[in-house]
Parts: sequence; C-alpha cells; structure tokens
Amino acid sequence: MVEYDSIILPGREGTLTPAVDIKGVQGGQFKKTITVISDAENESTLRVSLGGTVKAVIDVSSRFVRLKAEGGQNNAVEITLSAEKSDLKIADVAFESQSGGAPTWQAELPLYVRYKLTRAEKPKKDGYYDYTLALWIQEPQKENRHGEFVMHTNYAAKDEIRMRGMIEVTKHD
Repeated sequence: MVEYDSIILPGREGTLTPAVDIKGVQGGQFKKTITVISDAENESTLRVSLGGTVKAVIDVSSRFVRLKAEGGQNNAVEITLSAEKSDLKIADVAFESQSGGAPTWQAELPLYVRYKLTRAEKPKKDGYYDYTLALWIQEPQKENRHGEFVMHTNYAAKDEIRMRGMIEVTKHD
C-alpha cells in the first residue's frame, strides 16, 4: 500500500509513503518495487525499489509437519524453532483435525501431542537461540488425520504457533 499526494503541481515536490504488508512473512529478505507514472516529458515512469529483512519473532524450520505412526509405533519428528527469547517454553501442543470423513464432533476434538523442547547452549551470531521441538503421539491412530498443529508458548510476542500437518498411519498386515 502506498499513500501519496494525489496532485503534484509542476516544479513542486510530493510525498510517497510506502507500507509493506508483512503479514504471513515468516522471516527473511524482501524486495518491493513501486512504479510512479506521471505526465513529465523527460521521465514519465519512475521505479522506486525498497527492501529489507524481516526478523521473525519465532522462526520455524518447517511449514508442514508429518507424524508417522507405523504398526502402532509412533515416531517422533523434530522441528527447529529459533527465537531471541532465551527461556522459550511450550505450554502445550495439540493437533486440530479437519473434518474429512469423521463425524464433526470427533474432528473438532483436539488430539494432544507429546513433545519435548530443548535449547542449544549458546545463541547463534544473530542473537537467536535454536530450540529442537520433538513431537510424537502415544495414542494409537486408526486413520490418517489432516489439520493443524497448535503450539502455545510463553512468548507474549508470539503466544501461538500454527503449522499445517498430518498424522499418517502406515498399516502392516
């Protein structure tokens, strides 16, 4: 979104105020270009580029989590979380199913996921600490489930992390 002076008289100055919507951006570099079109004879089109780096409050190594349950055994999956907070804690982890085939009341019940969070001893050069979050389920699952993993943290700036995922059941005969 760009706010601007709508009419700038010849020989006068005007103001462009660009705003970049970073909602949904997890972290990393970005670059945006603004094109200004005018009736100027010498240069009717002007392109202005701006960029920067978005630092995520909590950076997550994966956008999709797949827990596999093979033959009744549930295997843990590990995710890396990075945060400036040196005492990050996870209060709980739940899996919220999408209602694909299951009765609605069942699909709306969260499945609580077992987890263990460990932190690296020292922060990285950027000041962030790496945490390893291991996720697993103990309850035997009979069917694949698709939905979102929801993690609640003690970090006021990012008190909830949501990740798409599934619990995959491999059946052995």
